[in-house]
Amino acid sequence: MLSSEYETLSEELQKLLDQSVQSITRIYERVFVQGMENGELAPETNTFDAASAFSGLLMGGQIIARCSGGFEALHRVAETYILAVFRK
Repeated sequence: MLSSEYETLSEELQKLLDQSVQSITRIYERVFVQGMENGELAPETNTFDAASAFSGLLMGGQIIARCSGGFEALHRVAETYILAVFRK
């Protein structure tokens, strides 16, 4: 979400949005934890930071997709991140 849009929300909605973003990040973190347990991530990986980066990447990718008129860009961004982070 763009900061200018965030600032237009009431304090209650900002808090709800913050909680939602944290919840989504924790869901993504589970995927990264599983990847670490399966040996697909380096053991020193901070799974919460990796999940936060992925979440932010998806949010930015959605904006790019909207501007470019297609979701191919979002798919490429997500796929590139996953391929860069996870070991084959």
